[in-house]
Amino acid sequence: MPDPMTLGLAAAVTTCVTWGTADYLAAHVTRRIGEARTLLALQAVGVPVLVVAWLVVRPPLPDPASLAWITLASASFAVGYLAFFHGLRVGAISIVSPISSAGALIPVTAGIMLFGEHPSMPRLAGVALTLAGLALLLTDFGAVRTLGAADRRRGALAGVVTLLAWGSGTALLLPAIKSAGGFSPIALVRAEILLVLLVWFAWRGAARLPSDSGLGDRSLWGCVVPAALLDLTAFFAYGFALYAAPATVVAPIASAYPLVTIAIARRRLHETLSRREWSGVALTLAGATALGVG
Repeated sequence: MPDPMTLGLAAAVTTCVTWGTADYLAAHVTRRIGEARTLLALQAVGVPVLVVAWLVVRPPLPDPASLAWITLASASFAVGYLAFFHGLRVGAISIVSPISSAGALIPVTAGIMLFGEHPSMPRLAGVALTLAGLALLLTDFGAVRTLGAADRRRGALAGVVTLLAWGSGTALLLPAIKSAGGFSPIALVRAEILLVLLVWFAWRGAARLPSDSGLGDRSLWGCVVPAALLDLTAFFAYGFALYAAPATVVAPIASAYPLVTIAIARRRLHETLSRREWSGVALTLAGATALGVG
Protein backbone atom coordinates (compact mmCIF):
# COMPACT_ATOMS: atom_id res chain seq x y z
CA MET A 1 0.00 0.00 0.00
CA PRO A 2 1.39 3.48 -0.85
CA ASP A 3 2.71 5.52 2.06
CA PRO A 4 0.73 8.55 3.34
CA MET A 5 3.08 11.02 1.63
CA THR A 6 2.50 9.42 -1.78
CA LEU A 7 -1.25 9.36 -1.22
CA GLY A 8 -1.17 13.00 -0.10
CA LEU A 9 0.74 14.04 -3.21
CA ALA A 10 -1.71 12.16 -5.44
CA ALA A 11 -4.62 13.88 -3.68
CA ALA A 12 -2.95 17.29 -4.12
CA VAL A 13 -2.56 16.66 -7.86
CA THR A 14 -6.21 15.57 -8.00
CA THR A 15 -7.16 18.83 -6.28
CA CYS A 16 -5.19 20.82 -8.83
CA VAL A 17 -6.79 19.08 -11.83
CA THR A 18 -10.39 19.06 -10.58
CA TRP A 19 -10.34 22.65 -9.29
CA GLY A 20 -8.79 23.90 -12.50
CA THR A 21 -11.40 22.15 -14.63
CA ALA A 22 -14.24 23.32 -12.39
CA ASP A 23 -13.05 26.93 -12.66
CA TYR A 24 -12.98 26.72 -16.46
CA LEU A 25 -16.63 25.61 -16.48
CA ALA A 26 -17.63 28.10 -13.78
CA ALA A 27 -16.10 30.98 -15.74
CA HIS A 28 -18.73 30.50 -18.46
CA VAL A 29 -21.52 30.49 -15.90
CA THR A 30 -20.39 33.57 -13.95
CA ARG A 31 -20.45 35.72 -17.06
CA ARG A 32 -24.09 34.79 -17.65
CA ILE A 33 -25.63 34.88 -14.18
CA GLY A 34 -23.01 36.53 -11.93
CA GLU A 35 -20.70 35.18 -9.27
CA ALA A 36 -23.18 34.96 -6.36
CA ARG A 37 -25.80 32.97 -8.27
CA THR A 38 -23.11 30.73 -9.75
CA LEU A 39 -21.74 29.93 -6.31
CA LEU A 40 -25.23 29.31 -4.93
CA ALA A 41 -25.97 26.89 -7.79
CA LEU A 42 -22.64 25.06 -7.36
CA GLN A 43 -23.11 24.61 -3.63
CA ALA A 44 -26.76 23.57 -3.97
CA VAL A 45 -25.89 20.84 -6.47
CA GLY A 46 -23.28 19.46 -4.08
CA VAL A 47 -25.56 19.27 -1.01
CA PRO A 48 -27.43 16.05 -2.00
CA VAL A 49 -24.08 14.39 -2.74
CA LEU A 50 -22.79 15.51 0.67
CA VAL A 51 -25.85 14.11 2.45
CA VAL A 52 -25.52 10.72 0.76
CA ALA A 53 -21.77 10.60 1.42
CA TRP A 54 -22.27 11.51 5.08
CA LEU A 55 -24.87 8.75 5.53
CA VAL A 56 -22.51 6.23 3.95
CA VAL A 57 -19.32 7.24 5.78
CA ARG A 58 -20.99 8.22 9.09
CA PRO A 59 -17.97 10.15 10.35
CA PRO A 60 -17.74 11.35 13.96
CA LEU A 61 -18.45 15.01 14.54
CA PRO A 62 -15.40 17.17 15.30
CA ASP A 63 -15.00 18.52 18.83
CA PRO A 64 -16.29 22.03 19.67
CA ALA A 65 -12.89 23.65 19.16
CA SER A 66 -12.58 22.11 15.70
CA LEU A 67 -16.13 23.22 14.85
CA ALA A 68 -15.14 26.80 15.65
CA TRP A 69 -12.14 26.58 13.29
CA ILE A 70 -14.36 25.04 10.61
CA THR A 71 -16.91 27.86 10.87
CA LEU A 72 -14.20 30.51 10.52
CA ALA A 73 -12.74 28.62 7.55
CA SER A 74 -16.17 28.41 5.89
CA ALA A 75 -16.61 32.18 6.05
CA SER A 76 -13.12 32.67 4.61
CA PHE A 77 -13.73 30.25 1.73
CA ALA A 78 -17.08 31.88 0.90
CA VAL A 79 -15.45 35.33 0.70
CA GLY A 80 -12.66 33.88 -1.44
CA TYR A 81 -15.11 32.24 -3.81
CA LEU A 82 -17.07 35.47 -4.28
CA ALA A 83 -13.88 37.45 -4.92
CA PHE A 84 -12.38 34.92 -7.35
CA PHE A 85 -15.56 34.46 -9.36
CA HIS A 86 -16.00 38.23 -9.46
CA GLY A 87 -12.58 38.38 -11.09
CA LEU A 88 -13.68 35.75 -13.60
CA ARG A 89 -16.81 37.74 -14.43
CA VAL A 90 -15.15 41.10 -14.99
CA GLY A 91 -12.49 39.50 -17.19
CA ALA A 92 -9.55 40.17 -14.87
CA ILE A 93 -8.49 36.52 -14.59
CA SER A 94 -5.02 37.44 -15.88
CA ILE A 95 -4.57 39.42 -12.66
CA VAL A 96 -6.64 37.36 -10.24
CA SER A 97 -5.04 33.96 -10.92
CA PRO A 98 -1.36 34.75 -10.30
CA ILE A 99 -2.16 36.74 -7.18
CA SER A 100 -4.57 34.19 -5.71
CA SER A 101 -2.24 31.23 -6.35
CA ALA A 102 0.25 32.79 -3.92
CA GLY A 103 -2.28 32.06 -1.16
CA ALA A 104 -0.46 28.73 -0.71
CA LEU A 105 2.10 30.63 1.35
CA ILE A 106 -0.41 31.02 4.20
CA PRO A 107 -1.07 27.30 4.88
CA VAL A 108 2.63 26.58 4.26
CA THR A 109 3.51 29.08 6.99
CA ALA A 110 0.76 27.70 9.26
CA GLY A 111 2.08 24.18 8.83
CA ILE A 112 5.55 25.27 9.89
CA MET A 113 4.51 27.48 12.79
CA LEU A 114 1.52 25.57 14.20
CA PHE A 115 2.32 21.93 13.50
CA GLY A 116 6.08 21.89 13.60
CA GLU A 117 6.51 20.88 9.98
CA HIS A 118 10.18 21.14 9.05
CA PRO A 119 10.47 20.99 5.28
CA SER A 120 13.84 20.06 3.82
CA MET A 121 15.78 22.56 1.75
CA PRO A 122 14.73 20.82 -1.52
CA ARG A 123 11.07 21.22 -0.52
CA LEU A 124 11.52 24.86 0.45
CA ALA A 125 13.13 25.36 -2.94
CA GLY A 126 10.18 23.52 -4.45
CA VAL A 127 7.74 25.95 -2.83
CA ALA A 128 9.69 28.91 -4.21
CA LEU A 129 10.02 27.39 -7.70
CA THR A 130 6.34 26.44 -7.88
CA LEU A 131 5.12 29.90 -6.90
CA ALA A 132 7.64 31.60 -9.19
CA GLY A 133 6.60 29.39 -12.09
CA LEU A 134 2.92 30.12 -11.46
CA ALA A 135 3.57 33.86 -11.33
CA LEU A 136 5.53 33.73 -14.59
CA LEU A 137 3.03 31.53 -16.40
CA LEU A 138 -0.20 33.06 -15.16
CA THR A 139 0.70 36.72 -15.51
CA ASP A 140 -0.57 37.66 -18.95
CA PHE A 141 0.86 41.14 -19.46
CA GLY A 142 -0.86 41.53 -22.82
CA ALA A 143 -4.25 40.82 -21.31
CA VAL A 144 -3.50 43.13 -18.39
CA ARG A 145 -2.70 46.00 -20.76
CA THR A 146 -6.01 45.57 -22.59
CA LEU A 147 -7.94 46.07 -19.34
CA GLY A 148 -9.00 49.52 -18.31
CA ALA A 149 -7.68 51.07 -15.13
CA ALA A 150 -10.90 50.27 -13.25
CA ASP A 151 -10.80 46.59 -14.28
CA ARG A 152 -7.14 46.33 -13.30
CA ARG A 153 -7.96 47.72 -9.85
CA ARG A 154 -10.92 45.34 -9.48
CA GLY A 155 -8.78 42.42 -10.62
CA ALA A 156 -5.95 43.23 -8.22
CA LEU A 157 -8.37 43.68 -5.32
CA ALA A 158 -10.16 40.43 -6.17
CA GLY A 159 -6.83 38.63 -6.33
CA VAL A 160 -5.63 39.93 -2.96
CA VAL A 161 -8.96 39.13 -1.29
CA THR A 162 -8.90 35.62 -2.79
CA LEU A 163 -5.30 35.09 -1.68
CA LEU A 164 -6.05 36.09 1.90
CA ALA A 165 -9.41 34.33 2.10
CA TRP A 166 -8.48 30.96 0.56
CA GLY A 167 -5.07 30.89 2.19
CA SER A 168 -6.53 31.75 5.60
CA GLY A 169 -9.41 29.30 5.11
CA THR A 170 -6.97 26.47 4.46
CA ALA A 171 -4.83 27.42 7.45
CA LEU A 172 -7.91 27.64 9.70
CA LEU A 173 -8.98 24.16 8.59
CA LEU A 174 -5.65 22.54 9.41
CA PRO A 175 -6.33 22.00 13.16
CA ALA A 176 -9.68 20.34 12.46
CA ILE A 177 -8.32 18.16 9.65
CA LYS A 178 -5.30 17.03 11.65
CA SER A 179 -7.54 16.02 14.59
CA ALA A 180 -10.72 14.77 12.85
CA GLY A 181 -9.51 13.62 9.44
CA GLY A 182 -10.30 15.02 6.03
CA PHE A 183 -13.96 14.06 5.57
CA SER A 184 -16.15 15.64 8.25
CA PRO A 185 -14.37 19.04 8.33
CA ILE A 186 -14.66 19.38 4.55
CA ALA A 187 -18.30 18.25 4.51
CA LEU A 188 -19.17 20.78 7.22
CA VAL A 189 -17.27 23.53 5.42
CA ARG A 190 -19.25 22.90 2.24
CA ALA A 191 -22.56 22.98 4.11
CA GLU A 192 -21.61 26.16 5.95
CA ILE A 193 -20.46 27.86 2.73
CA LEU A 194 -23.98 27.33 1.39
CA LEU A 195 -25.42 28.88 4.57
CA VAL A 196 -23.08 31.88 4.23
CA LEU A 197 -24.21 32.37 0.63
CA LEU A 198 -27.88 32.19 1.62
CA VAL A 199 -27.26 34.83 4.29
CA TRP A 200 -25.45 36.92 1.66
CA PHE A 201 -28.44 36.72 -0.67
CA ALA A 202 -30.86 37.61 2.11
CA TRP A 203 -28.71 40.57 3.16
CA ARG A 204 -28.46 41.80 -0.44
CA GLY A 205 -32.21 41.39 -0.91
CA ALA A 206 -31.63 38.76 -3.60
CA ALA A 207 -32.96 35.67 -1.88
CA ARG A 208 -35.71 35.43 -4.52
CA LEU A 209 -34.12 35.02 -7.93
CA PRO A 210 -35.73 37.00 -10.76
CA SER A 211 -37.25 35.08 -13.68
CA ASP A 212 -34.42 36.21 -15.98
CA SER A 213 -31.65 34.92 -13.69
CA GLY A 214 -30.64 32.37 -16.33
CA LEU A 215 -30.95 29.36 -14.02
CA GLY A 216 -33.82 28.01 -16.12
CA ASP A 217 -31.49 27.49 -19.09
CA ARG A 218 -30.76 23.76 -19.45
CA SER A 219 -27.51 24.40 -21.30
CA LEU A 220 -26.30 26.38 -18.30
CA TRP A 221 -26.77 23.38 -16.02
CA GLY A 222 -24.61 21.38 -18.42
CA CYS A 223 -21.73 23.45 -17.01
CA VAL A 224 -23.05 23.90 -13.45
CA VAL A 225 -23.47 20.21 -12.56
CA PRO A 226 -20.02 18.96 -13.65
CA ALA A 227 -18.40 22.08 -12.19
CA ALA A 228 -20.13 21.45 -8.85
CA LEU A 229 -19.09 17.78 -8.75
CA LEU A 230 -15.50 18.58 -9.72
CA ASP A 231 -15.35 21.37 -7.13
CA LEU A 232 -16.66 18.99 -4.47
CA THR A 233 -14.09 16.37 -5.47
CA ALA A 234 -11.34 18.97 -5.23
CA PHE A 235 -12.36 19.94 -1.71
CA PHE A 236 -12.37 16.38 -0.42
CA ALA A 237 -9.10 15.57 -2.19
CA TYR A 238 -7.53 18.65 -0.61
CA GLY A 239 -8.82 17.67 2.82
CA PHE A 240 -7.30 14.21 2.49
CA ALA A 241 -4.03 15.66 1.17
CA LEU A 242 -3.72 18.02 4.13
CA TYR A 243 -4.44 15.13 6.50
CA ALA A 244 -2.01 12.66 4.90
CA ALA A 245 0.91 14.95 4.05
CA PRO A 246 2.45 18.21 5.29
CA ALA A 247 0.77 21.43 4.19
CA THR A 248 4.18 22.68 3.09
CA VAL A 249 4.11 20.01 0.37
CA VAL A 250 0.50 19.77 -0.77
CA ALA A 251 -0.61 23.42 -0.65
CA PRO A 252 1.73 24.67 -3.44
CA ILE A 253 0.77 21.72 -5.67
CA ALA A 254 -2.96 22.26 -5.12
CA SER A 255 -2.55 26.00 -5.75
CA ALA A 256 -1.38 25.24 -9.30
CA TYR A 257 -5.03 24.74 -10.35
CA PRO A 258 -5.03 27.85 -12.62
CA LEU A 259 -2.56 26.00 -14.87
CA VAL A 260 -5.29 23.50 -15.69
CA THR A 261 -7.83 26.24 -16.39
CA ILE A 262 -5.42 27.95 -18.76
CA ALA A 263 -4.38 24.69 -20.42
CA ILE A 264 -8.01 23.82 -21.20
CA ALA A 265 -8.73 27.32 -22.50
CA ARG A 266 -5.67 27.29 -24.73
CA ARG A 267 -6.48 23.81 -26.01
CA ARG A 268 -9.96 24.89 -27.01
CA LEU A 269 -8.65 28.09 -28.59
CA HIS A 270 -5.78 26.24 -30.32
CA GLU A 271 -3.23 28.65 -28.87
CA THR A 272 0.46 27.95 -28.29
CA LEU A 273 2.65 28.94 -25.35
CA SER A 274 5.20 31.71 -25.60
CA ARG A 275 8.83 31.29 -24.53
CA ARG A 276 8.07 33.06 -21.24
CA GLU A 277 5.11 30.77 -20.58
CA TRP A 278 7.18 27.65 -21.32
CA SER A 279 9.68 28.95 -18.77
CA GLY A 280 6.87 29.21 -16.24
CA VAL A 281 5.82 25.63 -17.00
CA ALA A 282 9.41 24.42 -16.49
CA LEU A 283 9.76 26.24 -13.16
CA THR A 284 6.41 24.94 -11.91
CA LEU A 285 7.20 21.35 -12.86
CA ALA A 286 10.65 21.63 -11.28
CA GLY A 287 9.08 22.95 -8.09
CA ALA A 288 6.47 20.19 -8.00
CA THR A 289 9.20 17.59 -8.51
CA ALA A 290 11.25 19.03 -5.65
CA LEU A 291 8.17 18.94 -3.40
CA GLY A 292 7.56 15.31 -4.26
CA VAL A 293 11.06 13.95 -3.78
CA GLY A 294 12.59 16.40 -1.30
